[in-house]
Amino acid sequence: MCKTKGWLRFYDRPVSIKRHLWRIINHLEFLYSIIQRKPQKILEIGIGTASHSFFVSHFVPFVIGTDNDLQIIKNAQISGKYFGKGVKFVVADAFNLPFKDTSFDLCFSQGFFEHFNDEEINNLINEQIKVANSIILSIPSLYYGRLD
Repeated sequence: MCKTKGWLRFYDRPVSIKRHLWRIINHLEFLYSIIQRKPQKILEIGIGTASHSFFVSHFVPFVIGTDNDLQIIKNAQISGKYFGKGVKFVVADAFNLPFKDTSFDLCFSQGFFEHFNDEEINNLINEQIKVANSIILSIPSLYYGRLD
């Protein structure tokens, strides 16, 4: 289940086209920073609407999105029929990822790390760097919505 209980209400249904486009446009610099590295295999931690996984799947051959909430995964699978290009989704605990070491070129998340304390963040980063060669993350700030 989601660590922060209110988030399932925020992601309680498949993403609409308007919200999907908003999530891409609002995070364009962040998404571009992922694509310009030309990864072949990427992993998203904490997918939310999965719009970011869907978008990068048009530029990256292999994309897996994870979340610890089955309902969020189910909604993403429905949305994927419209927006995705073969994104695979896995229910997973970000503190104990079910992937072999260095399975991915890159691991990314947006709006995920701010839900944890410093020790948990350290553990999450250590877990992600085991399964991916690099990590790109975005954390909302005072400038969120204007600057990623």
